[in-house]
Amino acid sequence: MKPVIYQRHGKHYMKIGRTEVIEEGAMQSWCHGELQPIMNTDGETIGSTPEDFSDERDFYNPIDIIKIPSIPDPGSQEYEDMIDFMRKDLESGMAYSKIIDQARKNIEADGRDFDEEFKKWKESKNG
Repeated sequence: MKPVIYQRHGKHYMKIGRTEVIEEGAMQSWCHGELQPIMNTDGETIGSTPEDFSDERDFYNPIDIIKIPSIPDPGSQEYEDMIDFMRKDLESGMAYSKIIDQARKNIEADGRDFDEEFKKWKESKNG
């Protein structure tokens, strides 16, 4: 699922999970309302996690929109391949996703970069 991106004052923000760190420049929302700047007057909000605050308060970290992967254009072969993979993954009880997650953990435990390793594997497969 593509993450929901919010825009405010020309910057992009993404809602963070309850255990993620609130970053400098983050925004907040009360009861799903409009995004508001965090004043951080207590000096403790930035660097904390949302679980330290009310469940009615959501936090949104600033993001670099370029780093968010895009969804391929509907009708393209890349899009059809993505849909086919997702369908097979769901039919298999998320077996593909579980394998990928474990591979990521194993490769990163060896001190290697999963994304780089996957890119090399994909190139060798398509080459």
